[in-house]
Amino acid sequence: MKIACMQPYILPALQYFQLIYSCDNFVFLDDVKFINKGFVHRNYVINKKEKEQITLKIKKKSQNKQINELELLDDNSLILRKIFFLYKKSKNFKIIFPIIEETLSSKLKYLDKINSKIIIKISRLLGIKTKFEFSSFIDPKPQNGGETRIIEIVKKLKGKIYINPIGGKKLYKKENFLKNKIDLKFLNSEADDRCQYNYLFKKTEISILHFLMKIDLNILSKELKKFRLESY
Repeated sequence: MKIACMQPYILPALQYFQLIYSCDNFVFLDDVKFINKGFVHRNYVINKKEKEQITLKIKKKSQNKQINELELLDDNSLILRKIFFLYKKSKNFKIIFPIIEETLSSKLKYLDKINSKIIIKISRLLGIKTKFEFSSFIDPKPQNGGETRIIEIVKKLKGKIYINPIGGKKLYKKENFLKNKIDLKFLNSEADDRCQYNYLFKKTEISILHFLMKIDLNILSKELKKFRLESY
C-alpha cells in the first residue's frame, strides 16, 4: 500500500496530481496550520504568457488556525469572473468551468472541503482512481507533528511505502521510516522534452487549471504517468 499526504491546495499544479496518481491512498492534511504564503487559498494561472494570481477570500484569515477551521467568504465571484474571462475561449472551458463554478457556488463553507472536492473531481476526470482520506479523520487527536505524524498516518493506513514530492527530501530521515517498516520514496517529475507544453509542465507554481482548459485531457492524463520514484 502506497501512501502520500499533502495540504489541500486550491487548483494545485500538475505535480500534485502526479503525487495522487502515484499512490493508493492520498491523505489531505486538513488539520495542519494554514500558511498565508502557501498554495492553500491562492495559485497562479497564465495570462498573456505572464503569471497571474487567483485567490479565494477567507474569513478572519490567520496562521494560528488549522486549514479546516478557515471559512470562505460568501462571495467568491471575483475568482470565478477572472477564470471565466481568462479561459472562456479555451477548448475545454465547457467541461472544466462548471466543475469549479458548482463547487465554489455550493453550500460548502470550509476551505479544506472546497479545495478537496475540486481536487477529487479533477482526479476522476483524469482517470485517477486513488482513494482519498483526511488526516483529521485518520488521526483526530495527534500527539506529534511533522515526520512523526506522517509515519503514524501511514501506519494507521497499513502503508508500506510513503511517497513525498522530491522537494521535501530535507524534511524526512529514511532511517526513521525504516524503523517503522516503511519505505520512503520521492516523486521526481519527468516532463517529455518532445511535448510542446514541456516548458510549462516543469513550472510547479502554475495551477493545473491552465492545462485543463487548454490541453486535450487525454494528453494531460498521459503526462500524469511521467515521473519516477527515487529512494532517499
